[in-house]
Amino acid sequence: MGFTVINGWYQEPDELEIALRSPEGHETAFFPLESIQRGILGSSDSYQFFLPKLLESNGDHRFEIRFTPALRMVTSTWTLLLRGKKVVNGHADLWLYGNRRDNNPTHPSDLSIIDGVQDNTKVGEPATAANAITVGSYTTRESWQDIDGSSQSNDQLLHDVSTFSSEGPLRNGAEKPDVLAPGAVIVSALSSDSSLPNKFKIQSNGSTYAVLQGTSMATPFVTGLVALILERNPNLNPAEIKQILRNASTIPGEVTRAFDAKWGYGLLDCARLANILESECVN
Repeated sequence: MGFTVINGWYQEPDELEIALRSPEGHETAFFPLESIQRGILGSSDSYQFFLPKLLESNGDHRFEIRFTPALRMVTSTWTLLLRGKKVVNGHADLWLYGNRRDNNPTHPSDLSIIDGVQDNTKVGEPATAANAITVGSYTTRESWQDIDGSSQSNDQLLHDVSTFSSEGPLRNGAEKPDVLAPGAVIVSALSSDSSLPNKFKIQSNGSTYAVLQGTSMATPFVTGLVALILERNPNLNPAEIKQILRNASTIPGEVTRAFDAKWGYGLLDCARLANILESECVN
């Protein structure tokens, strides 16, 4: 049986209590956000509250509500009630997680953020780390011919931010992602032990390659560029490298250089990057 999750965050020093109302109007008592609570609303609607203490990683509170069965979330309206015992900031952020394909996830790793009131603020750990270079994906290929000779395509728009690339900024307003790099669709090496379906394989010059997409495809592009930057100047620190990458990036069609929640500082321009490095070395 699947489930759906609401993931919530709020800041210190606020103290909140939480309650839940089912589609039939059944309502829980208010619980302090400090322990796990489980229960059933109505005849078959199960819920679990996962309410951990203050997180040391960012100094904020995180809570989670898991609903079972997940399918009821598609056609019914649940109501989440938050009550402040102590309110200073008075702000809470909520994300709804589910499975877009069959609404029947069996493990939290099967879940993805589904559409909410806003489509931003979706960059997750570890990309939220302040010193991390957070890389989004840009689509450079939308179709290919697989190893069986069949035409394949994805749901991406060519020369645009990939749909799976998380939009910023962070909850605290920090600018993420930093830059974009090609991440859909990328043709690369394929292990001989791979069980990848044939539709994600292509042949070229007698060899077989993998066709994949994701921010995990975009990140190695930037990793390689960082290695080249450090080869040129090994004394640069992470903040300086990040600024160089930002300065070498542009948003297509934009004249002014500014942060964008989807694009970050834009798509990396290697020619601009080379000029920046040359100028720094001369100076």
